[in-house]
Amino acid sequence: MKKHLLPLGFLLIFCTGGLFPDSQALADKFMGFVRNYFTGKAAVTLSVSRFENISGLSDFAAQRLYQILVARLETEEKFTFIDTLIGVEDQRGRFNRRQMEVDYYLFLRLVQNRQKLGLGLAVYSRNLQSIVAVKYFEEEIPAGEVEVLKVRNTGFQKVGFSQVVSINVPGRLLDIGYLEGYTGGGVYLLLYPGKIDIMRPEDNRMRRLSSMPLEWKDPYYPAKDPAGRITQFGIQQTRYIAAAGNFSAGAQLFRVESGLLEKDRFLDFIPLTVFSTNEISHLVGARYRPGTNYFQDVILFKPLPLEGKDIFEKTVPGFFSIAFLTDGQALQSFFLVNRDYRLVTFHPDFEPQNTYAEPVGASVARIGNEYLAFSDYTANRDQLQIADVREGGFQVEFRQPLEREIRFLRDGQWEGIPGVWVLAHDPKREDGDQLLFYGKK
Repeated sequence: MKKHLLPLGFLLIFCTGGLFPDSQALADKFMGFVRNYFTGKAAVTLSVSRFENISGLSDFAAQRLYQILVARLETEEKFTFIDTLIGVEDQRGRFNRRQMEVDYYLFLRLVQNRQKLGLGLAVYSRNLQSIVAVKYFEEEIPAGEVEVLKVRNTGFQKVGFSQVVSINVPGRLLDIGYLEGYTGGGVYLLLYPGKIDIMRPEDNRMRRLSSMPLEWKDPYYPAKDPAGRITQFGIQQTRYIAAAGNFSAGAQLFRVESGLLEKDRFLDFIPLTVFSTNEISHLVGARYRPGTNYFQDVILFKPLPLEGKDIFEKTVPGFFSIAFLTDGQALQSFFLVNRDYRLVTFHPDFEPQNTYAEPVGASVARIGNEYLAFSDYTANRDQLQIADVREGGFQVEFRQPLEREIRFLRDGQWEGIPGVWVLAHDPKREDGDQLLFYGKK
């Protein structure tokens, strides 16, 4: 089937009709736009990828309206429509994310504007990874209604994130970190199961300087899905790099000396960060459940310096990934993705605060203390999402669909730009994984 891709654009329409009796008129406006837009595009296949209801209508009423809209799409001869909705629950549509050939996806959002019902429609191409041009219908939308819709994507986001660089990486990359003060300038540390590649950025690529072999202590746990962490932290005047994987019981520690990495010791847990509790600095970490891709249900606190033997524990749900927000010293809050794929917020005292309504993917990472990046709960396809978490809030400000699965997210920087690293994997492709960086230019 011939593919017809969007001309690097993002379309938005806002239609209003009566809140209850005029749903057919609303569907007429919706269908009129969709029909006109796809006129002249032969053999086009459409599907709805997301349906949200913030109109005040019940889930049942929202699903009835969705069915009215879909009935129009299914009878149209200018294109083929595939409906994968399972149902509407907690103001969101739930879809069967089966693999299928689709040219365009639709994003639908129901809103209430005073006494009228509004429908927001976004159209994007299945194969589009970076939207660089945007078309708006702003002259048809009062400013207040634009604020209500809040349909945001790559070229149309308040927070200003966009893809900065894309690098193909071979093999099974587990994690990435950045080290300042290395001989000749800053370098990136790419963690693999058997080595750390030390890479220097050059234009929009990386050049390997050297490799540091890793020797894991027994017992060694074969992992079907290898995962790992590379963490940098400082103790007094010494910088450390910790490398760990879910196939080993702990982490290898390296000191940064004279601009080089020197082996130090082996820790029996995986360092994640350093912060202070009760005015005492702690190395904070966890342990993988051996051979799996999730962590056990405790957070470990080791008072610094490392020579002491004391270690303390706090109980949390078993988790796939975790992100700590600090003020530079003390913990402010943290987020984790539990084994039910729920994103949970915790207070500094480790008491749960909120649970995100929709299931999410297994990856989460902070971007400074202002934003939180997380992946989507989908198969084969994925989505990078970034939420504004300032002042205890949680507002998703950015969504970027990807045609690959997100294997990990990690906070970082590229040429001084802060942001998040995304490792995107497609098992059908032989050119390796894509290491993408999204930041605020």
